[in-house]
Amino acid sequence: MSIESSSSLLDPSVLRLRESLEACVLNLDDTSESNNAVAKVVEILDSISHVSQPEDENSVPDSAISEEALQEVYLCLSNSPSREMIIDVLSMELPKVVSRMGTRSEKCYKIAKDIVELFLSTCNPRDMVAVLCEALDVEIEESQAPQYFLLLLDGLAQVLVLIQRRHLEQVKVALPVVLNVLSKVSVLHLEEEYNKSIADLFDSAIRIGGSIQEMCKNMDGRRKEELCALLGLYILCTIAFVSKSRQKISSCITVILSSLLNFLPFCGFSYFGLLTGSNVTTAINKISKEDDDDFVDCFSLSKDGASLSVIWSRVSGDIANPIGEELEIVVKEIQKNWIDMWQAVGMLKYPLSSVSYTWEIKEHALEVLSSILDGDSLDGPKDQNFDFSPFVPSIFTTLQAIQIVMMGAVDPSLRKKAFVVLKKVRS
Repeated sequence: MSIESSSSLLDPSVLRLRESLEACVLNLDDTSESNNAVAKVVEILDSISHVSQPEDENSVPDSAISEEALQEVYLCLSNSPSREMIIDVLSMELPKVVSRMGTRSEKCYKIAKDIVELFLSTCNPRDMVAVLCEALDVEIEESQAPQYFLLLLDGLAQVLVLIQRRHLEQVKVALPVVLNVLSKVSVLHLEEEYNKSIADLFDSAIRIGGSIQEMCKNMDGRRKEELCALLGLYILCTIAFVSKSRQKISSCITVILSSLLNFLPFCGFSYFGLLTGSNVTTAINKISKEDDDDFVDCFSLSKDGASLSVIWSRVSGDIANPIGEELEIVVKEIQKNWIDMWQAVGMLKYPLSSVSYTWEIKEHALEVLSSILDGDSLDGPKDQNFDFSPFVPSIFTTLQAIQIVMMGAVDPSLRKKAFVVLKKVRS
């Protein structure tokens, strides 16, 4: 985007910003002076980004000041004789504050996006992954407004595909940060009737998934398998976050879920593996050998997402079936074996026991559970001394979750449905 300098400055702070940017350019060879100039630039931009809309009608709107400030930054970065050096110097500090300023107006967003893309196209991609992740970590502690994260997440999606080596390590840096943002932001905003910015946030999350998918295509062997496993767990957690929406199934939610479900076949996931939890177990085993518990814990909602993936495919006719399996056939396959059946019963406790999901989702979870328990030709294990005790805690938790639905649901028909399923499990 071509940006022309304004003939008149709207605010004295923009003059100070211009002077500080010029100082950055003049002091590139002096580390101390350069650091001071960068700090001053960040301080000025930060103060502008936190300015409230003035009540005086004759005052300059804060969005106009932000536009002028962003314009100054863009011109400095794009026109400086030492363009690459000044971009490199400012790349560590500017993405966060520039992204925040991009929320002030449509024009601010366009200029801020151009500034971030300058950083992405010029700086080392692995360095930019660290910069963007740090910016996301800082921003999530200051605000949970979805629009603040869009430029940073989109930047992350762009830079991941530019990485030439150590792909797996960079994805492991990025995904915990992204999931933390999705978790904290979605909790606050998914209860709203319609929020375009939260939909845009999940679109950005989907683009990050697409970037990881492209990385997988260019890899092979064990590292490709591990990266595909990471992608699958990330998608399942994102499905769980989307499923916390309190609104009725809308076209917006349907489009987001359809896009997320389309990743599952690429990750090697099937209805059978999702319902029994074997897909999640296999994926976690692939990533957990060399990683600490904190990293694995960031995928704690993956089992929720596994059950919910099957439920969503069953709920809405508007959501295509990307896996290509017939759920009824998969259920019959599960019914053939006690172990598979009790694993599936245990997996459905996640949507049933959590207060984060709607009664509508719980009702569909009960219907899936009921269909699994309707089988009358279950084959017991060949070993008659097989120990079923490992399944008891999970089954007990499922029973408790069904009882909560029986007592808490407002709809009498849902309470009755829960009671019928409870009797099936107990029998």
